[in-house]
Amino acid sequence: MALGVSDYTVYKQRHLGAVLNAHLRICSAILRRATWAHEEYHYFDLHAGPGRYTHNGLNLAGSPLIFLDNLKTMGVRCHAVFFEIDDSLRTELVRNIRPYLDLPGLSVSINGDHEQFLPCYFGPPQKRPKRIFGLVYADPTGKAPPFGLLSRMFRQKRFSTLDLLLYFSATNLKRQLKAPGCQFNSRLKEVLMVIDKRHWIVREPYGRHQWTFLIGTNWTDFPVFERLGFHRWDSDEGQRILDILNYTNEELDEGIGTEAISTPTFL
Repeated sequence: MALGVSDYTVYKQRHLGAVLNAHLRICSAILRRATWAHEEYHYFDLHAGPGRYTHNGLNLAGSPLIFLDNLKTMGVRCHAVFFEIDDSLRTELVRNIRPYLDLPGLSVSINGDHEQFLPCYFGPPQKRPKRIFGLVYADPTGKAPPFGLLSRMFRQKRFSTLDLLLYFSATNLKRQLKAPGCQFNSRLKEVLMVIDKRHWIVREPYGRHQWTFLIGTNWTDFPVFERLGFHRWDSDEGQRILDILNYTNEELDEGIGTEAISTPTFL
């Protein structure tokens, strides 16, 4: 089995494609008329991988190719930034995205570790920065998403119109929460409170590892994708899902889930 591939990868890629397609369509319409924004869509993929995988005899497109396939039909200028820390996977990524590099209006940057290179895109503070439309996607393959880095990124005004998409295992987060000496020592709800996004949309978890998507946005009318199992976090169903993601079955049985929110220590 390839790194980061499981029996739920097919569902992940299908749902990722639906979110990317809708997001590109909406943002491309805005960019055609918004003089106060950058004229191109920005896409940051923090864990790009090789771009293509095989699993159970299936040849699966990774997130970079899913994004580029959706971009082909949009007719929007785009700057795509792919991060991959592994040298060999980054070499495969370069080869796999080569057929897309002649798309009109597309520019691509490929970097190593997102912890090192993503801050290069933050830039100095500006009084009236042009807003950036697009998406940051983080799929850390079983680890905790880089919440601290993302919190720093979204404090900048230019990124207030940039949305966030996370894919991760809530079970793994809860295991890390209880592990001695682990850097991740905060509940998911606590972390989301310090990322500067007013609205969150959560997908029902899949499997015993509770694989889930979270969408963070400042747009009140962001599509919810209910047919795919997504719900706003302030809805009854969204709150039920967030409790499942935040707490173990034993904690839920004991009625834990109403304690005060505290600021994560690693941010």
